[in-house]
Amino acid sequence: MGLAFPPLAQTGATPFWLAVTKSGALENPLFAFYLARFSDVSSATSAEANGGIMNIGFTNSSLFSGTINYVSLAQQNYWLIPLQAVTINGNRQTPGGNAAIDT
Repeated sequence: MGLAFPPLAQTGATPFWLAVTKSGALENPLFAFYLARFSDVSSATSAEANGGIMNIGFTNSSLFSGTINYVSLAQQNYWLIPLQAVTINGNRQTPGGNAAIDT
């Protein structure tokens, strides 16, 4: 199951997530990821290193705090959103352009 938009899909097929979204079967037209990060935990096992969850049609509020800031895509080919700012070592920069979102 790929997450690319049809123009980028190797087969040109409509991806599963888009077909389900267009069918109206979802409570909300979204998907969300929770990615486990154990790279800095010395007690993590190799099985934990690949952990994560994908929710389709809903968000699991037990996996995050605060509010979600939804941003419109800059274009529907790659997962591109407008880049508002980047903070590196406490220094905020506003380079403009787009940022590619990837899990």
